[in-house]
Amino acid sequence: DLIRLNAERTLALDTLQFARKKMEQERALFQKRVSPEIDYINAKREFENTQTRANELNSLISSYGGAGNGTIEVRAAMSGTILQVLGAVGSNVTPSSPLFKIANTSQLIAVVNVPADQLDAINPNNKVTVKPQTQTGTEEALGRIKYISDVIDPKTRTAQVFIEIPNQFRWRSG
Repeated sequence: DLIRLNAERTLALDTLQFARKKMEQERALFQKRVSPEIDYINAKREFENTQTRANELNSLISSYGGAGNGTIEVRAAMSGTILQVLGAVGSNVTPSSPLFKIANTSQLIAVVNVPADQLDAINPNNKVTVKPQTQTGTEEALGRIKYISDVIDPKTRTAQVFIEIPNQFRWRSG
């Protein structure tokens, strides 16, 4: 819809410019008594109608979130970090088309494999200290156990424990 409205607005603005010149010419001819007044009145009416249509199109485009330069501001439903760009400039999209993959990286989930024989010592909601595998300093985060998996991997005899940690060090997920 927005592409069609932008095209209509461009046409309306071109028509408006032409109607303005025609109205000015008819006014000059009428003032010199070369042309009848009705020609000037008709040109003025055509200009006003075209101006009204251009204003209507501008309002419609603004209601869709469009700007005067043919661009649209897109806002995400949440704040976060863009992980992947799915859309391209100029592509035709709908309101439900995903344009970006966004993640809220203020909280991370650490997945830790815990040996089955140590699972009894773990309580949900316990606080734990999480350290990255490759430590660049004294980075340690205090997290909380959110979930303990019921499934034990038969090969490693471990279960996954999910720990929610605040991402104060701006660690990357993955």
